[in-house]
Amino acid sequence: MKFERLEIKRSASYDTPPNTLQGCLELKGERGSQVIALSGVAISAIMTCIAAEVTATAKINAKATAGAMADAVAEPVMLTQFEITPEPL
Repeated sequence: MKFERLEIKRSASYDTPPNTLQGCLELKGERGSQVIALSGVAISAIMTCIAAEVTATAKINAKATAGAMADAVAEPVMLTQFEITPEPL
């Protein structure tokens, strides 16, 4: 069977139980498909993986931004140190 769909959504305030995360996983194969309701523990494990990915991506983006800002700060100094004056003909 192959992974087809993962869905996690918050229940409405009027549902029972209200405002809870509910999830399902759909698998499809040659002989049909199967929809599996995810437990709260499974949803929490998925959210833990997503949180780790978001944190890693944010750190990478922050490092790239810091490097770009450092380059921008150093650019005027570098331009004055390596100023090229035209030679007379």
